[in-house]
Amino acid sequence: MGTFTTKIESLDSNVTISADFVVITGGGRTLLCKETAEKLDLLRVGPMYVNGIGKTADDIRVNYPQLFEEVGILMDYELKLHYDESVHR
Repeated sequence: MGTFTTKIESLDSNVTISADFVVITGGGRTLLCKETAEKLDLLRVGPMYVNGIGKTADDIRVNYPQLFEEVGILMDYELKLHYDESVHR
């Protein structure tokens, strides 16, 4: 039926943007496009690095040296491996 532009606000992220909306006849769901949802910080696509412990493997070794001192032995633990017996080398 038409389009209009208005300001919308995300109460979760406290972000306000201007967005275009399309009005249709008949039933349907209200949708935000990917770009609008990302601008409102409601959608994040891609890797998120939250609560990271370091940028490189060297950072991890420096910050947690006790994890790299020796090889441990796992005691009293059984592991069952599931495999396809029809597969041959």
